[in-house]
Amino acid sequence: MFWSFALLAAGLLLIIVEFFVPSGGVLAIASGLTLVGSIVVGFSVSPRWGMIMVVMVAVIVPVVLGMTVRLWPRTPMGRSIMARQPGDPLPDVLPDDDFHRKIKSLQGRVGVAASDMLPNGTIKIDGEKFDAVSSGGVIDRGQNVEVFRVDSGKLHVRATSRPVEENRGRIEPPGSPLDQPIEQLGIDSLEDPLA
Repeated sequence: MFWSFALLAAGLLLIIVEFFVPSGGVLAIASGLTLVGSIVVGFSVSPRWGMIMVVMVAVIVPVVLGMTVRLWPRTPMGRSIMARQPGDPLPDVLPDDDFHRKIKSLQGRVGVAASDMLPNGTIKIDGEKFDAVSSGGVIDRGQNVEVFRVDSGKLHVRATSRPVEENRGRIEPPGSPLDQPIEQLGIDSLEDPLA
C-alpha cells in the first residue's frame, strides 16, 4: 500500500516537472508509467485498493494538470515562450497609414449618427462618414454621438449631449497649384523660353 501511494506521488511530481523542465516528453511518459504502476501495485494488495487507486488517479491527475497549466505562464520559462501574459490587452496591430491614423484621431470626437445604429451603423464627423458600433443600445439617426474608443480600427460610440465640434483639428488640403498665379509658384515665365 505504501508503494502505491509513493508511485502516485512520484507520478504527480513528474507531471509538474514536465511543465517546467523541457524533456521532450520523457518525463510525461515516466509519469504515466508510474501512475499505471501505482494502480498495479494497488491491485496487487487487493481489488479494493486497486479501485481506490484508479479513482484517486482519475481525480487527482486532472486537478494537478489544471493547476500546472494555470501556473505555467507565470513561470520564467512560460514568460519567455508566451508573447503576452494572460490578461494583457491585445496590441493594436493595425497598419500605420493615413486612414488608420485618422481613425485613431477620432477618439473623443463628437459627430452625428448618419443612420440608425442597431448597434452597427454609420456616423458623420467633419462631413465624412465612418462605420461605428453603438455601445449603449439603439441610437437614432441625427442624434449626437461621441467616439469613446477605437479598437482594432472600429469606432465605438455612445449617445451624448455634447455639441458637434466641426472641423476640430481638421487640416484643409492645400489648393491646387493650377489655381495659383505662376509668380507665387516661383517658376520663370514660359513666354520666351530662349531668353
